[in-house]
Amino acid sequence: MRSADFVQLATSTKREKKYVIAALMEEHGTKPLSKLERRHILGWKDKLASKPGAANKMLRTVKQLMTFAEARGFRADNIGKGIKMMRGGRWRAWTDTEMLMFEERWPLGTRERTGYALALFTGQRREDLVKLSWKSIAGEAFRLKQGKTGTDVVIPIHPELKEALAAVHPRHENAIIAGDRGQRLSPVYFGHLMANAIDKAGLTRGPKGCLLHGLRKTAGRLLAEAGALVAPITGHRTERMTAEYSRDANQEKLARPSVLKWARAGKKNKSGS
Repeated sequence: MRSADFVQLATSTKREKKYVIAALMEEHGTKPLSKLERRHILGWKDKLASKPGAANKMLRTVKQLMTFAEARGFRADNIGKGIKMMRGGRWRAWTDTEMLMFEERWPLGTRERTGYALALFTGQRREDLVKLSWKSIAGEAFRLKQGKTGTDVVIPIHPELKEALAAVHPRHENAIIAGDRGQRLSPVYFGHLMANAIDKAGLTRGPKGCLLHGLRKTAGRLLAEAGALVAPITGHRTERMTAEYSRDANQEKLARPSVLKWARAGKKNKSGS
């Protein structure tokens, strides 16, 4: 865990990988690396088949460990290469009905509603949301450097977010989403706070229900449905991740403008013939 590649990882990513490695070490730490075979990794995957999210976290870490082992000469091969990730285990976007239920339960001015509005209208991860302060606002936009990717993003403040921010009282210097004494919340505490808020709003929580990170997906969905670019807001660098965060967009809403453009183009062609 002292390699240059590991040191450069975001804190949240390091935490995830340390957790996976600790679990593997507890069960297999005394076994030689040379005896590890591809079938063993597939067996670990099979044991986590009912938890695709956990399985994929394990696979990502193990595959990276095998790449590291091959590169550093600890093994002559990479037995993790080509092992497929599991389908599922992804966070989904909230529906319009679910958003309305949450908003009705948590009025403007509550810490829960403020956290919800920041998550939805900035599309950022919880690690970055808890760092947002009033000093993060420059003009009519938030300016921040994402902790996970190091990407600098400027996010214009949505009118509904502006309304939510105006209702915050008192305003604390350290963070917009602050504790009772004005202290900055940890990402984990903020996650628990929002999980409780989701429960109290009568929403189903979990991978197939509503999660805080699902609001980041919701931002991607709403941006896509509005015909806007997703990456400039979420900060994603790859087309694959941008597509992942747009996949919950309503296909009909996306298709309608395309057909209208097609129809207009057809009329022009006919009139010109």
